[in-house]
Amino acid sequence: MCLQMRKQEVTNRLTVQQNQVLNQITHHADCLGAKARAVCAWLDYLPTMISNNIKLKDFADFCGVNESTLRNYISHEQRARLPLTASQQALGQQVVRDAQCAREPHKATQAWIQHQTTLQGVGITPFQFSRLAEVPPQTLIVLIKCLQPQKHLPQLTLGPGHKDLPFVDNMVKSHNCSKNSKESARAWLANQHTFEVRGITRSQFASRCGVSAKVLSKAIAYMKFRLRHQMNPVIKPVLNPVLNPEIPMIAIKKEIDPSNRGIVEITLDESGNESECRIITEPRLQEAAGSDNSLPVYHHPENPRQNPSVEVLGLDSANEVKNSKVTSWGGMKTVLEKMPIKSRIKLESKIVSELYQQIKDKSQNDGQVNCLMENSEPHSLPHRANEIIIMGIGVFNLGSEPIAANTVIDFYDGIFLEQGAAGKVVDNTGPVNTLIYKGGSSLERFNADTLAAGSIAHNINSGKLAKEPLLVENNVAAVQVNSKLTAYVTLREIAAGEEYFVDYGVRSNPFMAIKNHKN
Repeated sequence: MCLQMRKQEVTNRLTVQQNQVLNQITHHADCLGAKARAVCAWLDYLPTMISNNIKLKDFADFCGVNESTLRNYISHEQRARLPLTASQQALGQQVVRDAQCAREPHKATQAWIQHQTTLQGVGITPFQFSRLAEVPPQTLIVLIKCLQPQKHLPQLTLGPGHKDLPFVDNMVKSHNCSKNSKESARAWLANQHTFEVRGITRSQFASRCGVSAKVLSKAIAYMKFRLRHQMNPVIKPVLNPVLNPEIPMIAIKKEIDPSNRGIVEITLDESGNESECRIITEPRLQEAAGSDNSLPVYHHPENPRQNPSVEVLGLDSANEVKNSKVTSWGGMKTVLEKMPIKSRIKLESKIVSELYQQIKDKSQNDGQVNCLMENSEPHSLPHRANEIIIMGIGVFNLGSEPIAANTVIDFYDGIFLEQGAAGKVVDNTGPVNTLIYKGGSSLERFNADTLAAGSIAHNINSGKLAKEPLLVENNVAAVQVNSKLTAYVTLREIAAGEEYFVDYGVRSNPFMAIKNHKN
């Protein structure tokens, strides 16, 4: 009866469409009153929830589960779904097979305890192991704590040959934190996101620093406490560590500050007190002349208002745009694959329709682009023909409202080649940064800086470049049309003040990795 009352209460405050969506999802996932299934349903249908403006509280109340508990379980499931390498997956599956613990929480717990050092030595977390064993992550975690008290846990280390061992040892050396708990705590706080992305635990880092994991945890907690209670930070100019890598920065906190148009970075002194506070992206976010969003993305230098996008696609007229195809969904593919077939077809149709509209009359979207994005400074390619430098310039959503998921932002206005073909293009035609697709298969030389004046979208950074470590989660996908034009589509809601980061996909990369190519 209580479940029905809660469901009725949330039904009354939602729209008819929202109720229909929730009814379809809960019926398909069979998650009414079931926390574990509700967690999977929320993550599996997240794009649909976002597009229909359904909040977690609404979903929790509709399912009849506690919102706080559901949020906690979602965090566990997200950590369980972090991807494993082929070798990690093979090892984990072998442990599951040997222990015959699939769908058996108690057997899976015993298997984890028995092989814990080996599994964590290669970077597998208990959350990821729970997914391999097909048991709820929260159940496994609770059973591990019950069957193996914390004080009996072995000291976890990075074993010989571990892929992250050189990285961690380099970090210990650069921060000079060997056998020093205070310096180790600073190093951990400064690089916590990187450690988490790589799957490096605090215990593993402590073992390489030569300090106790418990002592390191206390030092970290103390530094966080001092940071929270520091009332009057001293403002001092700080050299940019990107420009001067020999000066270590102890970044304790980074957050978007829309009023100052930048990211605030706070650092600590040797005593753990807050000593410096600065806006690290202030130079990137100054108003810049030269970005005219009313111009087409592609335009001839002698006729800036001309929009040759149709020619770029290899078509004869704008009427043929409807015959174009999306040749790569990029990061959108993962989002689409998780959706029900009807919702997927509807979303694909909506995005394709918007792409066609923007291609046919790009100049009409300048108002939308001005609302969705704010530029840092004019895009500038280097004069040296063998380099393409773009990192350090960025684009933020500095509006007062978030940008909805699955929104077509704009088109990338540089050339877009598969990495395998980039070297050949350079060898045959010269510097890549003076070329652009024109007339289908032919290439014509244009001035790259002139072409770049059409949109600020080219200044969007990437959180992950080819053959480079992950810097930050990408929230924008690069969607290709006819393998020539590339559009930016949001993967999730972009909050006010948040920076855009684009996922260019596996095969293609506008940076083209040609830094070693010469004329």
